[in-house]
Amino acid sequence: MLDGAGLSVLFTADLPASPAQVQGLASRLTDTLLAEAPRFPGPIRTLSGQDSLGQPVALRRIWPPEPAGQPRTRAAPLTTLPRAGLVEALLAERLFAALARTVMEGLRAETQARVEAMARASSNLEARRAEMQHIFREARQDQMTTGLTAGREPLA
Repeated sequence: MLDGAGLSVLFTADLPASPAQVQGLASRLTDTLLAEAPRFPGPIRTLSGQDSLGQPVALRRIWPPEPAGQPRTRAAPLTTLPRAGLVEALLAERLFAALARTVMEGLRAETQARVEAMARASSNLEARRAEMQHIFREARQDQMTTGLTAGREPLA
């Protein structure tokens, strides 16, 4: 599918089984994207649902970050790190946070789909059980009726 669109796979991984594993996957994703940034400078987009259930799937840009609006005028914080290294580290953390959020959204969507599938299966099982009980009752009633008529002498 990607080959047909002229795209290649840069990274692949299974969706984490639990939220506790999201951090590790997001960290590996961040490391891979930062290492490949010179070849693929961006933007980075994800295909995912919104935070609210029932929202449509959409293509969302996660990198570069959206501008924050009006800059605040205040004094720069005191730092012990060189400014260039600090900005680079903060941007890497911002990318990690965006990727972790995207992975969590995927995990939420997968979990929601599984819950819905289990609810449908449970409903189907209940309907099948009710149907089988009805068939059993009818068969038992037919057997009892047959047993009662078999004990009688035919009317002449």
